[in-house]
Parts: sequence; C-alpha cells; structure tokens
Amino acid sequence: MGGLSLILFSLYLCKNVKAVPVFCLIIGVENLGMMIKFNNRQEHKSKILMSAIMVLFIVALLFLVRDLVVFGQEAHQVVTPFDIGGGGYELEAVDHITAEQRREIQAMLAQNIAMLQENGRLPEPKMTTQVYFSWPLKLKDGLNDPGYHGVSGFVDHDPFYNQLLDYTCSDRTYDISGYNHQGTDFFLWPFYWNKMDADEVEIVAAAPGWIIGKQDGNYDRNCSFNNLNWNSVYVRHADGSVAWYGHMKNGSTTSKSIGQTVEVGEYLGVVGSSGNSTGPHLHFEVYRSDDYYRSNLIDPYAGSCNSFNGNVTWWADQPPYYDSAINKLTTGFAPADLNLDTCATPAVTNEQNRFKLGDTVYFTAYYRDQLNTQLSVNRVYQPDGSLFASWEVRSDSPDGHYVASWWYAGVVIPMNAPEGVWKYEVAYEGKLYDIPFVVETQRSFLPLVKRDLIPTPTPTPTSTPTAAPTFTPTPTLTPTVASTAMPTVTVTPTVTPTLTPDGNGM
Repeated sequence: MGGLSLILFSLYLCKNVKAVPVFCLIIGVENLGMMIKFNNRQEHKSKILMSAIMVLFIVALLFLVRDLVVFGQEAHQVVTPFDIGGGGYELEAVDHITAEQRREIQAMLAQNIAMLQENGRLPEPKMTTQVYFSWPLKLKDGLNDPGYHGVSGFVDHDPFYNQLLDYTCSDRTYDISGYNHQGTDFFLWPFYWNKMDADEVEIVAAAPGWIIGKQDGNYDRNCSFNNLNWNSVYVRHADGSVAWYGHMKNGSTTSKSIGQTVEVGEYLGVVGSSGNSTGPHLHFEVYRSDDYYRSNLIDPYAGSCNSFNGNVTWWADQPPYYDSAINKLTTGFAPADLNLDTCATPAVTNEQNRFKLGDTVYFTAYYRDQLNTQLSVNRVYQPDGSLFASWEVRSDSPDGHYVASWWYAGVVIPMNAPEGVWKYEVAYEGKLYDIPFVVETQRSFLPLVKRDLIPTPTPTPTSTPTAAPTFTPTPTLTPTVASTAMPTVTVTPTVTPTLTPDGNGM
C-alpha cells in the first residue's frame, strides 16, 4: 500500500504542479522500484506492477506532448496579415459664428468687464508682459491613450471669401460667405462621439486669468451649421488678451463664476459640439485685448504668413505644423465601425484584449497628420519576445496628407501558439507605441494553469443624448471619408526596435 500511495502522490504532483514530464516519470519509476523491492517476494504481483509502470509512462508522455504543443514556443515563420484595410478621414469646415452671435458675445463680455471693474474684481491689464499658452486640452485622469486630437483648421489669414491662407502660407483653414475662420479647431480622434459622451477630453485654461464670460445649457450634438448658440468660457489674461473656448458639452462648463480666477491647466469644460458645429471639437480663438474684431485677432502659431502677430509665437512650446503621431492602438475581434456618415452616432469599436487559440485578431492604429512619405512598421510579439507578425503601412492620400487616418490588419492566432501576454507595437516617426493583449489556451482534459494576465476593462460609460431643438437647418456639410484603398503592405524580416516610447498626449 505504501508504494501505491507514492505512485498516486506522484500523479497528483504531475497533474497539479507544472512539473517537467520527465521528472514526473523519474519519480514514478523510483516509487515503483521501491514498490517492487518491497514486494520482491511476491512474484505473483509483478504483472500488476509492470502494468502500473506502463500506465505511469503513458501519463508522463501525455504531459510531455501537452507541454510541447501548448507551452512550447517553437521557431516559426513571421506571419503575414490576411486582411488589410483602413483609410483617411478628411474633415470639412467644422464651425461658424454668425455676425449676430458675435455681436451678442461682444455685448455680454463688455457688460461683464464693466461690472467687474466697477466692483474692483478685474485689474487693469499689464500690456508689457505677453502671456504664453500651454496646451488647452487634457485627457481625463485614468486614461492613457498616446493622443486624442487633430487640427481640422487653423486661422484664415486671407480676408477674402474662398481665398485660404494659414500661418505657413498653405491652406489648412476654411471660410464661408461672410465668415473667415478666426480660431484654431482641435477635433477629437478617434471615436469622437464616444469620447464626448464619456467626458474623456477636457478643455483647460491655456493661461491663467479671470473668467469674464460663460454660456451653457445649449444643445451639444450638432452635425451641421445652424443658428444655435454654443457653450463656452471666456478668459482674460494679465496682459489684457482674451481667449474664447467654444463648442463645449452641455452642462460641462466650470462651476466657477464670472470674476473668479483660473490657473493654467485648470478645468474649463468638456469638448462637445454645441452651436454652429459639425462634430465635437474645441474652437480656440484669441484677441489682443477687449476689442473683438478681426484686426485685433491673434493667431498663436508664428509663421511667415501670420498677418496678425507675424513670427511671434504665443505658444510656450509651439507644436509643429504636421504634428504626426499615433493617437490610439487597439486589438479587436473585427475592424471598428466608425459611423463617420451618421450624425452623433458613437463608433462601434469592436475592441477586445483577450483571445483564444484560433481567433482572428484585428490590430488597428489611429493616426493624426499622417503623410505619404512616412513609414509605419507594425509588429506583434509573443510572450518570450519573439516576433510573430510584421507588416508595413504607408498613407495613400491623394494630397499626400491625412488629417486623421486608421489602418487595420487581421491575423489568425495559431492553435499551437503560447499563452500569455503578447504585445502589439508600431514604430512611427521615431517613436514606439505598444499595447498588451492576452492569448489564452483552450481547456482540455489535462489541466492548464489559468491566470488573470490583464484585468478585464471596465465598459466606458456613455450618456443618453437629449433631443435636438427645432431650428431651420442650413445645408449640411458631411465629413468625407477618403479612399479606403489598401495601403502598401510589405512583410518585413525580424527587426530589433531601438526606439523609445512616446508619452506625449498632444
């Protein structure tokens, strides 16, 4: 009985502890040897013992096969994606402030400034000290996407209708009859309605100052030009300049009242689509003083065609004209349905970060300011760091530039792939971006150790849209989805990346 107990104990160890199968076999044979020695005078039991040895050998062999198939990481050829797609998202004009709305804003601000000065709550400006702006957007605490925005339009420096001129002498701006774009538009990307509904991108003060005006309570899911007012906050700075922050989400404006101060980076509201707007974005407009006319306008970006402040930047650290970067990486069970042509409809992201053997994984990268000359190298790594899949992507924009774009690739996880934490990585413009995902083995009659390798993400809350007010619409401007032709894809050999991760959210 003692020998039989040792055999059973050995089987228990091999079953419940991930021991090497050969070690299990050695333990079993040793125990059987002891049992044979103990029973050497009982020759009639030898056949039973030999049968037990064979059973133990077969069990150990099964464990060995299990380890080779499931946990082994054999050399393999680099996988080529079987499904490639994506494209660019070109935005049309995204906002408009009518002449009547401007007059109402100017009157409100003039009245508020007079009241604050009369009560001694607004000091006289110090014209000798120019303010410098920090970034006016912030990702909500707890989120870690590398980016969240793009620029859909700079200030238009040409005063004539249908003549476009941005600060670099190019045409990344817009106008309409009777209106030249007088601010910079920062739109959300990707999943802009999802981000707005979840309050993911906050508008913050670009410079310290005094709140001299607020507007709130206006509908915020507009997709076309209209006659509605926006939700906004207006801040005057120590040098007398004034910044307008417009198109905020309804009910999101700061709880601070008119006359209170804000510090740089302090919360002002959430990016929305209130007023004359075709989608969620921040309209950032700056004036040199309380005179809110085009002649007093400031374009924070310094450039040779800046007709307002020339080569004098108002940014503490001016972003580049093409601020090329990756805003987000995802893994999923299917490509995202971005719903680009459906007004105020959140995207169906199809994201997932846990997969089984045999599953198809869709790897997607979302870009801003992607140029055709830029190469993007995508790689997927197994838990031991070995390269599993690799492909290259280049933009195919007819104009050589996509303001916003996304590219996906589908790859099947083989049935003999190792379990554990894998990595999707993209090398783009001298920076590395990566996210983890989990591959789990299938259950079988032989036990596998189950581990929670990545916590299951908490579903993103969304708000319930309110009904739109009645108004007489003007012609709708619909975002144009650029060509979805496949990008250039080339299977690349294993390359050891030497780049550094990017933590910049701009």
